[in-house]
Amino acid sequence: MKVAMESINPGVRQCDAVAEIQRALFRGTPEIGGEYASIATLLPTGKGTSASHLTATDEKFVEGEATIIELSGVNGIAELLSSVAGINISTNGGPGQLTSIFIQGSNSNQVLILVDGIAINDSATGIAAVQNIHPDMIEKIEIVKSPRASLYGSNAVGGVIHIFTKRNQQGVNIGFKSGSDNTKVTNLFASTEVLDGRMGLQLNHYDTAGFPSKEGSNINSPHDNTSVKGFFDQQWDRSTLKASIWNSQGTTDYLDFFFNPISQDFDNTAVSFNFDQKKNEAWTSSLHLGINKDFLDQNDSNDFNHSKKFILEWKNNLKWNPNNQLLAGITFENEEFEASNYGLGIDSELSNTAVFLENIFLSGKNQFLIALRLSLIHISEPTRLGMISYAVFCL
Repeated sequence: MKVAMESINPGVRQCDAVAEIQRALFRGTPEIGGEYASIATLLPTGKGTSASHLTATDEKFVEGEATIIELSGVNGIAELLSSVAGINISTNGGPGQLTSIFIQGSNSNQVLILVDGIAINDSATGIAAVQNIHPDMIEKIEIVKSPRASLYGSNAVGGVIHIFTKRNQQGVNIGFKSGSDNTKVTNLFASTEVLDGRMGLQLNHYDTAGFPSKEGSNINSPHDNTSVKGFFDQQWDRSTLKASIWNSQGTTDYLDFFFNPISQDFDNTAVSFNFDQKKNEAWTSSLHLGINKDFLDQNDSNDFNHSKKFILEWKNNLKWNPNNQLLAGITFENEEFEASNYGLGIDSELSNTAVFLENIFLSGKNQFLIALRLSLIHISEPTRLGMISYAVFCL
């Protein structure tokens, strides 16, 4: 990826950049030899970014035009993030199994995962079901490798990973991929202009026979995942509306402690509604509403984990001057969690009301952040917990 970023410059032919990337892939490093990627290097640029999987041409890169770099056909978030410095990935087995993300030594339950602005971490484990988000559904990923608990709460002590699903492609795109372990991926994306914006729909189906995930076993662990995503975007003079819904359902097979094959059904949903209004040149106000559902049901026992979360946030961004920015807001969050594990039942409800304030100062190449968050947490009936968090960072 480093060679790709260095090779793509205005005036350079696309094919010449691909040649440098391929050379780096095959050459590898002094310690480890190179290898070919699972797909050809793809560099859709300019208007070509509205289509998927375009090969390079002899046209030159143009100043100000975006370029998408596709180096390999990964089949999961774990593969996608494993090459990012400072991020470690742990999976419990084959495709569809629990995936934990660690940023710079933090615990996995201290890394907040957002999908189109909606936090998908559950309150019981603090871990998000990122293994159920197929890369074909993703447009981009933003990573914050520093604590942002003052803005997002305690789940962001380690950092934040924000996943944006696709919505900027145009027209109709249909794709099909097949590979080892009888893996098949079908993808359909369609969008159209409507009123003062766009609306679209994406369908993705991933199915694999899997592979033996435990040493000494010859039993494969199949996995299938059907995902649906819809969006509706509108933009007026000083206002922007963005609404989306994502749902993934399927079945994951795996082996228990005694190497017996068992399976579980999953059902994940994230609904996002954002309304941004630019009051004036310095002040932007945002209203954010979100719903997240994370259901996991065992097929060979009565065990289950069900989480339902509602989020409402009002945020204001005030830019005093080019080097000073103030962010203030209030968040209300309610989560119902119900589970049964090995006969032990859990039924709890968590409510959290928080106000936050942060100020960012820019000085040359340095960024100073002063932040404060006050949270009032109510867990079920008998327990109340108040918490004040503050942070001062130099980035």
